[in-house]
Amino acid sequence: MALGTRFTAYFDAPRNWDRDDWDAYTKQNPFFREWIAYNRYVVTRRVAETYREALLAGFPPEMVKCHQIPDTYAVGNLSAFSTVTSRFTPIDWELNSGAGYGFTRYGVWYKAPHEALKDAHSSGFDSMTLGEYQALTPSDEDAYGQLKFISENGGESVHCMMWPTEYDKGFNLSMDHAARRMLKEDAPRPGITGGVGQVRAYRGASAAYDIACIGTGAEHTGLLKSLKSDGGMEGSVYVVPFHSHVEVTALRPEVTGNRMVLGPFANLDSGSQIEIVLRAGAATGGTLHFAVQHGDTELPGLSQDIAIPRGGSSFRLVLRAQLPAEGIRISISAKDGTLQDIHATRQTEITPKLSRGSLAAKRHQGGVTFDILPE
Repeated sequence: MALGTRFTAYFDAPRNWDRDDWDAYTKQNPFFREWIAYNRYVVTRRVAETYREALLAGFPPEMVKCHQIPDTYAVGNLSAFSTVTSRFTPIDWELNSGAGYGFTRYGVWYKAPHEALKDAHSSGFDSMTLGEYQALTPSDEDAYGQLKFISENGGESVHCMMWPTEYDKGFNLSMDHAARRMLKEDAPRPGITGGVGQVRAYRGASAAYDIACIGTGAEHTGLLKSLKSDGGMEGSVYVVPFHSHVEVTALRPEVTGNRMVLGPFANLDSGSQIEIVLRAGAATGGTLHFAVQHGDTELPGLSQDIAIPRGGSSFRLVLRAQLPAEGIRISISAKDGTLQDIHATRQTEITPKLSRGSLAAKRHQGGVTFDILPE
């Protein structure tokens, strides 16, 4: 009420109904900027928690998919029920979550230089789901061309929507034509398989199966899949370890005595991590203090004290980013010890970052290798 809003029968933010100056959809509005931050940090966290529950329930990561209106891609060309407005969804995070990928999309977009499907496929996704879809065109050729494009560029399943009669302008007939033509052609859809690499046996207390790397060669990203004795899918393991290419950059730490500092880092975001490998020397034992800082302030919950055994030991320390962060530094110090042989790298998945206006993407290539660690 203090901001001047009129809460009456309802409040429907996404469709831009009954807006006033106080909540205008513009980045010049401080309230709107706070709404963007809320979406990126709070809504994304809830999506991550939901994914976590699905994974703990036993769903393989590659089969966990989302339903979202793709931020930026869907702005300015939606011909549907409501005024086109900006939308802020967890699309940046979704591309780096390690799970599958899906979205909602309407209209004809397959000829555009960048699109939600194109850029996700360029990031290494080969089994995407379109939770809602309608080409919204009376053109049989465009409806068919786009559906075929989806099939050939990572689309695994499509939920085609029947458009209401009062809004239909030949959309349903063209979609029906496209689906029937695709069925008649019955062309195989390129997927993430092709070529078997390693096969290793897993023998646990309650289950036994083989794990195979399926999808080798430059055109594949590599799928790990658990198999039964007859070669059928067992279901416990179904994961693409690397969808996108990981760029590795060497970092130069600032070392003063028994303390080292890295950063501050710019554009730290989901799909990024900082890895430090070092040796801590301590004749009679000591303590290694790992801290994440913003400026000179240690961020709560991100510090760790690790015991250095007598004679010293090697350590590998990793900070993985989940959400956008600027000005972050890493500080590592050895109490009653020394830091030696320090090697630090920044590792970044090359996927679009719509919040920064970047559409660059690069697939992982060549499959994967793996080991099974004993329980």
